[in-house]
Amino acid sequence: MDMLVMDLLTGTLSETDASDSSDEDDQFIKEPPTKITRIENFVEETVPQYSDAVFQEHFRMCRRVVDFIIGYFAQSAYKAASIGGRDKVSNEKAILLSLWYLANTETFRQVADRFNVSLSSAHRCLVRVITFLTSIKHEYIVWPCKNEAKHIGEEFEKKQGIKNVIGAIDGCHIRINKPKLNQDSYVNRKGYHSILLQGVVNNRKMFIDVYCGEPGSLHDARLLRKSTLYAKAAENEDIFYNVFVGRLGISMS
Repeated sequence: MDMLVMDLLTGTLSETDASDSSDEDDQFIKEPPTKITRIENFVEETVPQYSDAVFQEHFRMCRRVVDFIIGYFAQSAYKAASIGGRDKVSNEKAILLSLWYLANTETFRQVADRFNVSLSSAHRCLVRVITFLTSIKHEYIVWPCKNEAKHIGEEFEKKQGIKNVIGAIDGCHIRINKPKLNQDSYVNRKGYHSILLQGVVNNRKMFIDVYCGEPGSLHDARLLRKSTLYAKAAENEDIFYNVFVGRLGISMS
């Protein structure tokens, strides 16, 4: 190319050379972008036809709860941004896309294709929805008051015949990509990288406490000791409302 420029400047380029060079340059002309083919009207036409059972299988929530989330999201600061009076991605689609991604094993590319949005738009929707959900967690993941704890204990006893139970606690692994730092700390006993989630649920399987983020190699007992629940109980055993203290099978020492 440098020789071509020099020949043009010095006037020594022949017509044949110019023609050959032009043919070579044509090879670098970009083809017009082709239209990306995606699934159309999945939210608008397919999802409404799902039975309630199929809907819950796909989204892991019943329609009533999802409709409530969509309405709450639409009133929040995280709602879909409008351009020229029209939603680029509707609030309904943003919520359904995010729930589908969280509830299924499809790749991000497959989810974007299913909901007829670009990869970047799908990512923005997911981040916006998750940020919204974490911002309202304190409204729904709440430790029971004394009267509620008494009722929970009574219901657990009816179901399992065990007295003085305020909640069921367990942990699980959330798979992550290999981190840049302290990689070995995140390898769990099953051999993959993860972070830990500890949850406590009541008799209705509703979360009343959640703690998340510790490296996957941590034992369940150590996870409990590092949790905010353990710290609160160590400072104030009244969170178990006296009748439960000493009968939970958890040593606070």
